[in-house]
Amino acid sequence: PVTAVSVQGGQRITLSGIFITDALLGETTYGVDVESGGQVTITRSSIGGGNGSSSAVGVFVGKGSVVLRDNCDGAASGMCPTRCAADEVLGIRGRVATGGDTAAASSAVHVTANASVSTIIANTLCGGTTGAAADVSAVGAAGLRCEKGNCATVSGNFIEGASGRFSVGVVLSGGGGLLAGNAIQPVCASEAVLGLVVEGSSARLENNRVLPSACAANQAKLFRRTAGQPWIRSR
Repeated sequence: PVTAVSVQGGQRITLSGIFITDALLGETTYGVDVESGGQVTITRSSIGGGNGSSSAVGVFVGKGSVVLRDNCDGAASGMCPTRCAADEVLGIRGRVATGGDTAAASSAVHVTANASVSTIIANTLCGGTTGAAADVSAVGAAGLRCEKGNCATVSGNFIEGASGRFSVGVVLSGGGGLLAGNAIQPVCASEAVLGLVVEGSSARLENNRVLPSACAANQAKLFRRTAGQPWIRSR
């Protein structure tokens, strides 16, 4: 992968006031990549996932952990009041490209099954853009993707799905964790618009607001998908 900041096993690292806004080029691009048991706190920063032709992720946690806190304009008392508007500065974003590209996946944050427990509080998480013609399942176009319960606490965030063929706000697959007090919104998509996907997870969900898509033709859905079932789709 082409990465702006790579943390390979570093402990107790803090990234504060970091701005990664250039469109990194490559097949897979990451704004910040955490590997080999790295431990990173990211705060008051603006991080983009680049312009990967196959996949782009703002913060990718392959094997390690992150604390994401206050990456949001106007964050106060553990809450983010702002959305993914053009004039917002701070936040974590997925793929930055627009137009007729063929990118398959884009996420603001992806915490994988091999990662350690992470915390995500008071951030603007913007999924970015995927290719309109891309043959990609909905989980590849999410604002936030957490696997095996490795997001222990997700609270006070504004989370927007990626745009393109699919748009999903949050995907929780496996494990537990707490998802509380977030505003979650998918955006425009040509095939499926999904607010929240919970698959094989025992996570606790409370006081979250799942907003409808900004597009009149799309409607957000809150649902549970189990293995072997097709995606619920709406137009």
